[in-house]
Amino acid sequence: MKRKLSILLITILITSLSAAAQKYDRAIGLRAGSSFTVTYKHGLKKGYIEGILGSHHLGGGFRAAALYELHFKLDQSLFPTDELYWYIGGGVFFSNFRDENHGGSHNHSSPGIAGVIGLDYTLDSYPINLSIDYMPTFGLSDDSHTYHGGSLGVRYTF
Repeated sequence: MKRKLSILLITILITSLSAAAQKYDRAIGLRAGSSFTVTYKHGLKKGYIEGILGSHHLGGGFRAAALYELHFKLDQSLFPTDELYWYIGGGVFFSNFRDENHGGSHNHSSPGIAGVIGLDYTLDSYPINLSIDYMPTFGLSDDSHTYHGGSLGVRYTF
C-alpha cells in the first residue's frame, strides 16, 4: 500500500508542473495493446480528461478508466516539430473479468488507481492524433491485480 501511495504522490507532484497547450480540443479513437479500448480526450484549460472503455486483457471482461493528463512540449533542439508532446497523468479505473488461471473460475471486480506516461503526436495536415503510452494500474480491492501495460492510440481530432 505504501508503494501505491508513493506512486500516486509522485504523479500528483509531477502533474502540478505547468503544461503546454496541444493542438486539438477533442479526440476520439482506439487504443490497442494487451486489450482494445475506445478512448475520448477532452481538452481543459490545463490538460486533458481522457475516458477509456474496452475489453479486459484477461477473461473477456471489461475495463474503464478516467484520467487527467498534462501535456508538455518536447525540447525542439532534439525534436524539431510543434506537434510532438509527452504527457503524464493519473486517475481511477474499474475492471471486471473472469480469471480461470488460478484453480478454478472466478469473477473479479476491482476499482483502483491508474497512472499514464506517453508520447502524443498530432499530424499537421490531417485531423489525426497518434500516441504511445505506458499505463500501470493498481487495484484497491482484496482480489485486485497490479497490471503494467502499454498501448498505441489512433484518434480523430476535432
